[in-house]
Amino acid sequence: QALAAFPQERAGEDHLALLYACAGRFDDAEQAMERSRRVRMELGQNLDLVVLSVDYGWIALLAGRPERAEPVLRAAADTLQRRGDSDLLGSVAAILAEVLYRLGRATEAEDWTKWSERTAPHEPYWRAVQAKMLARRGETDDALRLSAEAVALCREGDCLMDIGDALRDRAEIFRLLGRPDEE
Repeated sequence: QALAAFPQERAGEDHLALLYACAGRFDDAEQAMERSRRVRMELGQNLDLVVLSVDYGWIALLAGRPERAEPVLRAAADTLQRRGDSDLLGSVAAILAEVLYRLGRATEAEDWTKWSERTAPHEPYWRAVQAKMLARRGETDDALRLSAEAVALCREGDCLMDIGDALRDRAEIFRLLGRPDEE
């Protein structure tokens, strides 16, 4: 009965939300994601809700509204810590680190990159965030190494958005290092 209350066409609304965000339709993206999250909450699909927090984070970052993602990602991280799900926690931690970095909270961001590095060493995003912080401190070699690793890891996958994010982060690192012509 519970499933009957949710029409089938809403099943992929979280994917639609990402497409809306990529098209710059941020209000539509947030509304679609909220509907998808509400369905998961009402059905008690807590792990699916946690997984959606990653997409919610990306939508907020694309919209330039990182403050909206922080509470959702923190709640997801808390759930995963309680469950002992370290691999997914690594992904959530990496995106939370990016959110905190964009909010200007470098110390917290660095703490979350370390969580991600410990729990999901294969994750490219902690590398990108860590590289930006290293570049801000003038640690050129380590910043460029981590950034190159992040780009390489993203290129091993097939997600163009991930590759684009890694390349954008690398360009930011070159700017932070005072080398904008090498972007």
